Amino acid sequence: MTEAIIIPNNWQKVKVEDISLRIHYGYTVSSVKKNTGTKLLRITDIQNYKVNWDEVPFCEISAHDIEKYLLKENDIVFARTGATVGKSFLIQGNIPQSVFASYLIRIQLSKHINPQYLFYFFQSADYWKQIGIKAMGIGQPNVNATSLSNISLLLCSLAEQNQIVDIMYPSGQPQSE
Repeated sequence: MTEAIIIPNNWQKVKVEDISLRIHYGYTVSSVKKNTGTKLLRITDIQNYKVNWDEVPFCEISAHDIEKYLLKENDIVFARTGATVGKSFLIQGNIPQSVFASYLIRIQLSKHINPQYLFYFFQSADYWKQIGIKAMGIGQPNVNATSLSNISLLLCSLAEQNQIVDIMYPSGQPQSE
């Protein structure tokens, strides 16, 4: 028997696209060891909710393209293919000038969303169930920007989002297992 979930009146069911300013794929380029001044964040650089920025390689990129792909605090990036499909990372703190690679999808959020609230949703069983359904492919699972944008979640006011984040994760990040 399934228990009914009671949703508070001021909460609403939304899709990721409803709360995002932009959802798009990363930059297609090979990494280089030479310091070009711009790092290239790849799926493999994200381990246990962390990135060792000293180990992230560089890339060649034009000034025009940097504007489109430059990572900013509170961006969330997702692995869109392979064994780690759906894995996400919240860009936090003071990071070096970096762009994100083509096997990642970036979400830039509305100012009415606490990025940590949404990031924590992306760790939930509900999210992983939806990703599992949307991951396509026989040999190598993948999720595209459209399927990611159609993932649904419950959303409350920004004040309530802030309270939930403070209660659930007072240290600021979920702990890896």
